[in-house]
Amino acid sequence: MRKFIVMAGLLLMSALQAFGQGGRTSSDNGGYDLTPFKMAIRDPFIVTDHDNGCYWLMCPKTVNGVFGLSVYKSLNLERWKWVPSGNVFNIPDGWLGKKDFWAPDFYFYRGSWWCFFTIAPETGVRGVTIWKGGSHPTDPYSPVLPPDRLCYTPENQYCIDGSLYVDDRGTPYLLWSHEFIDTDDGDGVMYAVRMKKDLSGTSGRPFRLFSASGARGVVPAGTNQMNGRKQYVTDAPFVWKDEESGNLIMIWSSMTAGGYGILQAISPSGKIDGPWELDNPPVFTNKGGHAHIFRDLNGKLRIVFFRKKQGKTQVCIKPLFIEDGKILPL
Repeated sequence: MRKFIVMAGLLLMSALQAFGQGGRTSSDNGGYDLTPFKMAIRDPFIVTDHDNGCYWLMCPKTVNGVFGLSVYKSLNLERWKWVPSGNVFNIPDGWLGKKDFWAPDFYFYRGSWWCFFTIAPETGVRGVTIWKGGSHPTDPYSPVLPPDRLCYTPENQYCIDGSLYVDDRGTPYLLWSHEFIDTDDGDGVMYAVRMKKDLSGTSGRPFRLFSASGARGVVPAGTNQMNGRKQYVTDAPFVWKDEESGNLIMIWSSMTAGGYGILQAISPSGKIDGPWELDNPPVFTNKGGHAHIFRDLNGKLRIVFFRKKQGKTQVCIKPLFIEDGKILPL
């Protein structure tokens, strides 16, 4: 099996000699000269590395049609540096994924790191797939599904932005957005499906969580020119459990009066199948979204997302506060 090594800066090949496999360094020589506002990255995802006292930010990178990851490291979330990531994605010969490599999310589950991302074949609809890594977030990742299968999501639907939620009983669920471009009424829908314990496949039928148009603060993204129906976006579902209230909080993105934004849906039952309450204050409404929640090295809640400011993409990392089972607006 032929393996590709994909890095953000292919011209800096010689720098790899200073690093071990998967982007782990034998020493840290500084060079943290990037601030989040100077990082033109969409769909950022940050992993807190307690063992090494640092953070990893991973984002998609495609070079000459080959998919990989750009990896950045920080000690304090304020200053970052690019890290030659080594053999992070092992792409086998004949792999069906050819385009729409979007929004990788990373989760530690049952002793390994897993990458959930959007992908599409040469012809056909895009969907969500999963690759399995090692014990470190920048160890190599390889496909979980057999070579003749690409995605976990329905093969006849445009599905994006997969994420993982594991309930209190240890049952894993895959969440995703069914894109508005593919729904009968132009209304994007959030779905979930129960997964097998080893994430090798689904275990049951997908079930609907909610649609975009019913949420407080959401406005149409446009109008279908063929049928005149308004179109509503559902992007980036990510579920966080608030231990104090027992609520499940899903942050997700859509269009708001202030532009692309971050919304919140609440499941007071604490169950992934809801019911989900959508009449909640938007989290952020100023041209930014595709967020996820994490705890920093001190245990404080943070949220990371990308935003557009003066026409430029930048990463935003902000403190996050939950009160009475809901996120306070940023």
